[in-house]
Amino acid sequence: MVGTGADNRTSVYQLNEETTLTPTFATDDTKISGLLESLGTFDPAIQTADDLTKINGIDPETEATLNSIGIFTFAQVSKMTHREYTLFDEITGAFPGRAEADDWSGQAKNLIN
Repeated sequence: MVGTGADNRTSVYQLNEETTLTPTFATDDTKISGLLESLGTFDPAIQTADDLTKINGIDPETEATLNSIGIFTFAQVSKMTHREYTLFDEITGAFPGRAEADDWSGQAKNLIN
């Protein structure tokens, strides 16, 4: 089948044997560290993850992205300011400005109370 990459004859596009589905932002440790320094880290031994999909604008895929960065709780999200929203946008590259426009921080504060 032409163009499928099934073998060297069918496509100029070849998958590397070591190809993974690791998100590109997972390698951006400096920005992630900066974000978590502001928001705090999650310790599963003493904390319980919140259902972040209760925040308008966070769907299951976005929650999975937040979790992969290290954000699991309303308390963490509630600490987001313009700086953290910007870092989040730079790390993920998905829907820049959406988190701030949807006021995830304010919503998280309301869910805590």
